[in-house]
Amino acid sequence: YVHRIGRTGRAGKNGTSISFACEDDAMLLEPIGKLLGKPIKCEQPPEYLLLTPPDCPPAPPRARTNERFSNRSVGNRPGGNRSRRPRS
Repeated sequence: YVHRIGRTGRAGKNGTSISFACEDDAMLLEPIGKLLGKPIKCEQPPEYLLLTPPDCPPAPPRARTNERFSNRSVGNRPGGNRSRRPRS
Protein backbone atom coordinates (compact mmCIF):
# COMPACT_ATOMS: atom_id res chain seq x y z
CA TYR A 1 0.00 0.00 0.00
CA VAL A 2 1.35 3.41 -0.97
CA HIS A 3 -0.60 6.45 0.20
CA ARG A 4 -0.64 9.43 -2.12
CA ILE A 5 0.62 12.73 -0.81
CA GLY A 6 -2.31 15.14 -0.94
CA ARG A 7 -2.14 18.61 -2.48
CA THR A 8 1.18 17.92 -4.21
CA GLY A 9 0.86 19.02 -7.80
CA ARG A 10 -2.89 19.57 -7.88
CA ALA A 11 -4.89 21.26 -10.63
CA GLY A 12 -2.21 20.67 -13.25
CA LYS A 13 0.56 22.25 -11.16
CA ASN A 14 3.88 20.65 -10.31
CA GLY A 15 4.77 19.77 -6.76
CA THR A 16 7.50 18.18 -4.71
CA SER A 17 6.94 15.61 -2.00
CA ILE A 18 9.44 14.62 0.66
CA SER A 19 9.33 11.36 2.60
CA PHE A 20 11.54 10.28 5.46
CA ALA A 21 12.80 6.75 6.05
CA CYS A 22 14.96 5.46 8.86
CA GLU A 23 17.77 2.98 8.35
CA ASP A 24 15.41 0.10 9.16
CA ASP A 25 13.09 1.04 6.28
CA ALA A 26 15.76 2.00 3.73
CA MET A 27 15.57 -1.37 1.99
CA LEU A 28 11.90 -0.70 1.18
CA LEU A 29 12.65 2.36 -0.96
CA GLU A 30 13.70 0.46 -4.08
CA PRO A 31 10.54 -1.71 -4.19
CA ILE A 32 8.40 1.39 -3.58
CA GLY A 33 10.18 3.12 -6.47
CA LYS A 34 9.39 0.16 -8.71
CA LEU A 35 5.74 0.29 -7.66
CA LEU A 36 5.61 4.01 -8.46
CA GLY A 37 7.42 3.51 -11.76
CA LYS A 38 10.28 5.88 -10.94
CA PRO A 39 13.33 5.68 -8.71
CA ILE A 40 13.28 7.46 -5.38
CA LYS A 41 16.07 9.99 -4.94
CA CYS A 42 17.75 9.45 -1.58
CA GLU A 43 19.74 12.03 0.36
CA GLN A 44 21.39 11.89 3.75
CA PRO A 45 20.25 14.61 6.16
CA PRO A 46 22.82 17.07 7.50
CA GLU A 47 24.67 15.82 10.57
CA TYR A 48 23.05 18.39 12.90
CA LEU A 49 19.63 16.84 12.24
CA LEU A 50 20.90 13.47 13.43
CA LEU A 51 22.09 14.70 16.83
CA THR A 52 20.23 13.58 19.92
CA PRO A 53 18.45 16.56 21.51
CA PRO A 54 19.52 17.55 25.03
CA ASP A 55 17.46 16.30 27.95
CA CYS A 56 14.60 18.63 28.82
CA PRO A 57 12.83 18.87 32.15
CA PRO A 58 9.41 17.23 32.09
CA ALA A 59 6.46 19.47 31.31
CA PRO A 60 4.16 20.34 34.22
CA PRO A 61 1.01 18.21 34.39
CA ARG A 62 -1.94 19.56 32.43
CA ALA A 63 -5.44 19.97 33.79
CA ARG A 64 -7.99 17.38 32.74
CA THR A 65 -10.23 18.35 29.85
CA ASN A 66 -13.36 18.81 31.97
CA GLU A 67 -11.44 20.99 34.46
CA ARG A 68 -9.98 23.22 31.73
CA PHE A 69 -13.38 24.11 30.29
CA SER A 70 -15.57 23.95 33.40
CA ASN A 71 -15.56 27.70 34.12
CA ARG A 72 -16.16 28.81 30.53
CA SER A 73 -19.58 29.59 29.17
CA VAL A 74 -20.79 27.74 26.08
CA GLY A 75 -20.07 30.73 23.83
CA ASN A 76 -16.42 30.86 24.87
CA ARG A 77 -15.37 27.49 23.52
CA PRO A 78 -12.12 27.29 21.59
CA GLY A 79 -12.78 27.88 17.91
CA GLY A 80 -15.22 30.73 18.39
CA ASN A 81 -19.00 30.81 18.26
CA ARG A 82 -19.64 28.38 15.45
CA SER A 83 -23.12 27.58 14.34
CA ARG A 84 -24.16 24.00 15.01
CA ARG A 85 -25.91 23.91 11.63
CA PRO A 86 -23.72 22.34 8.90
CA ARG A 87 -22.75 24.57 6.01
CA SER A 88 -24.00 23.39 2.65
